[in-house]
Amino acid sequence: MASKAIAFFAMDGACKYWPYLQKVAEKCPELQHLLDMRPFLSVFHAKAHDFMCEVKWSGAYQEGAGSTLGEEVEQCNAFLSRIAVTTKHMSKAGRTDMLTVMGMRWNQQKINHLSSTLTRRYQKTTVALEEQLQNLEAMKIQMGITDDQLKSWVIDIKELAEGTTSPTDGAVAAVASRIEDLVASVKRRSQFFYKDSDGSKQRARMRRKI
Repeated sequence: MASKAIAFFAMDGACKYWPYLQKVAEKCPELQHLLDMRPFLSVFHAKAHDFMCEVKWSGAYQEGAGSTLGEEVEQCNAFLSRIAVTTKHMSKAGRTDMLTVMGMRWNQQKINHLSSTLTRRYQKTTVALEEQLQNLEAMKIQMGITDDQLKSWVIDIKELAEGTTSPTDGAVAAVASRIEDLVASVKRRSQFFYKDSDGSKQRARMRRKI
């Protein structure tokens, strides 16, 4: 258990998991404390989601998140991947011990470099913030808008995101039906490629036509 309160719940699919967690917490009072966190959709994954989904869930727009990306688990996996060549030839017990040692090494490395890492991140974020503020001021002058208008636009976008990122059952069913149609179409075309074509050159010509 964490010794301090956790501010964010970072996850690649936070926009889908958080509504589910809210429903579960309603039925299980012992899980209510989990809702004290704020959902944090990883920044990179948010770019591949719908714009309104990104506005509502992305960690890039969460107050207090700083420049956190939400990809810390992937960073740990990248560190552990360097021993994949050796651990795949080990016994199960030896592999478990090696992964445990490397995990401990990763944690110790984070502690040792914590001060320098936070300093560099703070400096980098400060410079980026100054650049964005200058760009914002230039755009305000160019478009002739005030701070009140800008705040009003931000509120409007957030309200629009709140209203469009909770699809009804009918919308979900329509999307699911469309996905099924596309999957069936892809399968039919794949079968057509390999059934009615003799070589890769012929298949390449067919793909260009499509």
